Amino acid sequence: RAIDSALGQTFIDFELIVVDGASEDDTRQVVEKYIQKDQRVKYIYIEENKNAAYCFNTGLKKALGKYISILDDDDEFFPTKLEKQVKLMEERGESVGIVYCWEEFWDDKKDCRIREGKETSKGQLYNQLLAGPCTGGGTLMFIRKSAIQKVGGFDDSIKFGSDYQLNLNISEYYEHDFVPEVLVRTHWNHLYVHLTTQKGGIIDYAAVIEYYKKILKDHQKGFERYPRARFYHYQSILSAASRSKKYQVWMRYLLKGLSEHVDFSLKMTFVGKAVKRLCASVF
Repeated sequence: RAIDSALGQTFIDFELIVVDGASEDDTRQVVEKYIQKDQRVKYIYIEENKNAAYCFNTGLKKALGKYISILDDDDEFFPTKLEKQVKLMEERGESVGIVYCWEEFWDDKKDCRIREGKETSKGQLYNQLLAGPCTGGGTLMFIRKSAIQKVGGFDDSIKFGSDYQLNLNISEYYEHDFVPEVLVRTHWNHLYVHLTTQKGGIIDYAAVIEYYKKILKDHQKGFERYPRARFYHYQSILSAASRSKKYQVWMRYLLKGLSEHVDFSLKMTFVGKAVKRLCASVF
């Protein structure tokens, strides 16, 4: 489905690089059939199953194009996605690093649309992105390759969330824009394992905590200028810590939030959400 949606684009001047992170299914056999029919399709196999960011970086080393579009294997592009994003990127020029679009979330079990995601943030978004995602996930993004190279590629030291982190890193130097149309279908409630989960559907909360801690560290100067933005990441750590019963971590980041020099109402909202998460975990 993902490959068909890419090859069915109205914009045809591209290469499709399938990076196989040591999958245990028939990915190789499926891709080889497409390679025989379409010279745009290329296949890379990675012997060790690391993470999505490592796969992205491996594909980027082989990519010849001026722009990069990410497609997770459980999602699909609508036919005009690349055409419309290429057009806007070319019109806007070098100041724009990422053009995204809107998406619909699809329930595979019920075979129906759940909702639509229609973010409208554009321009200089660094401060806004510091406070959390505001442009949608990786499959929506159409990225200038030179912008990816400027920030050193994807961060392959983290297990998930590399698309948001790349988005944030690029926003320090480039603007964002978007195509105001639903051009991606994001699939949910299927049988496959998501990046944040282990086999069996168990969320790796330790990886979630380390992920948000790393963002706080990597963008320390940005958070010093805009301390309110830290609260999204603190709250995410508190949620993961309470769910995984890491109560020392929970207390540490609760105290960090209370020590921030921000208005009283924000602190109380933060504490209220933290306690609610903890109570739900304990009781």
